[in-house]
Amino acid sequence: MKTILLIEDNQLGRENTAEILALAGYHVVPAADGREGVEAARRQPPDLILCDIMMPALDGYGVLHILRQDAATADIPFVFLTAKSNLEDFRRGMSTGADDYLTKPFDGQSLLLAVELRLRKFAAARAAPGPAGGGAELSMAGLHTLLAAEHRMKAYKKRTVLFQEGDAPAGIYFIHEGKVKTFKTDEAGNEYVTSLGGPGDYVGHLNVVEDTPYPNSASTLEDCVISFFPLSDFRALLVQHPAVARQFAALLSQQLVAREQQLLRLAYHSVRKRLADALLDYQHRYHPGPAAAPPALLVSREYLAGVVGASKETISRVLGKLREARLIDISGSRITIPDPEKLRRIRV
Repeated sequence: MKTILLIEDNQLGRENTAEILALAGYHVVPAADGREGVEAARRQPPDLILCDIMMPALDGYGVLHILRQDAATADIPFVFLTAKSNLEDFRRGMSTGADDYLTKPFDGQSLLLAVELRLRKFAAARAAPGPAGGGAELSMAGLHTLLAAEHRMKAYKKRTVLFQEGDAPAGIYFIHEGKVKTFKTDEAGNEYVTSLGGPGDYVGHLNVVEDTPYPNSASTLEDCVISFFPLSDFRALLVQHPAVARQFAALLSQQLVAREQQLLRLAYHSVRKRLADALLDYQHRYHPGPAAAPPALLVSREYLAGVVGASKETISRVLGKLREARLIDISGSRITIPDPEKLRRIRV
């Protein structure tokens, strides 16, 4: 049984966190303040330390500094628990040698994932034959491998809501299988699809970087397999691996350009042109490359209405006109584009 030292001056917070950890099978040693925590760590070094930052007399930064100077406690994984969520506090915590950072309030899943990750990393580091490669830069491919770990992957049913507009960001989602849409809903309940993600795409990463509430909602369009990467882990990764941070910055830039183009289409293109572009984009994303026969696109009228910014009735009517013009074929819920170039030439 792994032992976790929990240093938290708030009694209710300490008891609730200790209960979650105990239910997960950990032995918890509680400490009511920084001085008590330092004494407990020296008396019996734990496997991991969870420590609040804002405490009287000796705060979390002081606790970490003292324990890092002691050979018996210097290498113990150390995770800050704090209500402070701005990037300056995060950077200070990580620069002083903390291994992770959980922002209050956090749910039980985020807590247990952070604990499990730190214990696994510490065990792997101790089992490594030597320091060679220990400071190697992580690539995006390496990140994808990390996200594909079995304990991170989870199956989601169709129409599962991942997050809702206005929620505080909890982490990023990486899609292995299936499709996820992000959307906004107006007062009348109409949806406008802001993006569509498929295998290899991230969802929710922009707001994790900016630390702002989600401006839209996200839900699965079909059964999916998705990995969740907690907020604290992702921020720590960006600080520790600049190459990944740069690639995410490039990804965000590309997505902002695509969003601007989408807004321009809404402003200047007809529903007919927007619908044609939506069908072509869907085919390009999920059926790229040449095929022996035009692929049948299984795409709902509801999704197309959200992308185009029109009612489902309007979408059905325009689809009928495109079929009459022999620009598309329709069989039930499936749509086929016989000649993509001809559909692309539709005027605004």
